[in-house]
Amino acid sequence: EAKRRAVSILLMDCEMPDMDGIEATEILRELHRNGQLALAPTEPLSIIACTAQAVDGDRTRCIEAGMDHYITKPIRREDLSAVLHVAIQTDPPIHFPELLARCGDDRSVVAEVLKTFAKRGPEDVQRVSDAVRDNADQVSAAAHRIKGAASTLAAHELSRIADSIEETALNSQPNRKQSYAKSVKELELEMNRCVRWIESQLEELR
Repeated sequence: EAKRRAVSILLMDCEMPDMDGIEATEILRELHRNGQLALAPTEPLSIIACTAQAVDGDRTRCIEAGMDHYITKPIRREDLSAVLHVAIQTDPPIHFPELLARCGDDRSVVAEVLKTFAKRGPEDVQRVSDAVRDNADQVSAAAHRIKGAASTLAAHELSRIADSIEETALNSQPNRKQSYAKSVKELELEMNRCVRWIESQLEELR
């Protein structure tokens, strides 16, 4: 079907009977790179993993296979909304010219900044996710670090999401947990988008 119609977003079932989602994604990525899909190789193809497994190892396996995002079954409306919001983004998650200018046009400095962020950023996202149920102070602190680092990096969408989470935590809203749900998912997805972009840029900066 993807050879006949230009599909830019795919929900990939990871537990298909004949060919699992990991193998299917690897084949699709190869076909896309070689211009064998209706979607041009220059156009982004977002593949969203759908799996009943909710463990970190499974998430890592999906991302390494070439999937861009990850949601678990049963699929909740807020999770799907969040992942689609990120998937339709076409601009790079980090504004490279702005970041390069902040680093004095030194590409080696940019590389070090990006590597540091790619390591520490996901750790703070995990802190936010772990603390949303009962520790607003920890959520606020971790979201504030992400907001500041993302702003420095010119990752404006990530900074905006982190700022929204920090504000929710500081305001101690009565429906805080519900308010967090979509924003935290968006934070995880946008951080993943940043990390994948960073990995591709580090290859060029070497």
